[in-house]
Amino acid sequence: MAGKDIMKEMQSFISDIWRDIGIASNYRGISLLDPAYKILSIALLRRLEVYAEEILAEYQTGFRRGKSITDHIFTLRQLMEKCYEYNKDLHILFVAFKQAYDSIDREQLWIAFRNFRIPKKIVKLVEICNQQTFCKIRFIGETSENFECKTGLK
Repeated sequence: MAGKDIMKEMQSFISDIWRDIGIASNYRGISLLDPAYKILSIALLRRLEVYAEEILAEYQTGFRRGKSITDHIFTLRQLMEKCYEYNKDLHILFVAFKQAYDSIDREQLWIAFRNFRIPKKIVKLVEICNQQTFCKIRFIGETSENFECKTGLK
């Protein structure tokens, strides 16, 4: 069976998670992935991390091995205290990319990978993993029909 055919067999199930079942806004879905796909994705992640460390700036600490946002919080607090101490204005902007992972434009990601000179073989594997991605939803014991997920990543 070819690699592309194997990936077609790997679909995810979107299952429900409730913090408080009585409050609809507390609902969120989680994608449960095929174990074989998870192993492949971890291997790809390890390879991509090597390139990411060369590309990403030191100040980018989110979701990076061996990095902590705690240092940034400490620095920000120190900056705030010094501005207060010397009666200086401080303007801070925080941007929350809510559900960014689920809304990634795949074609733009492949272009970015190539622009950063990620090896073609790795890019192709990531592309194959995210082509023709199908999901099913499990909710209250029922399972939906397959549907294609055209944005975001597995």
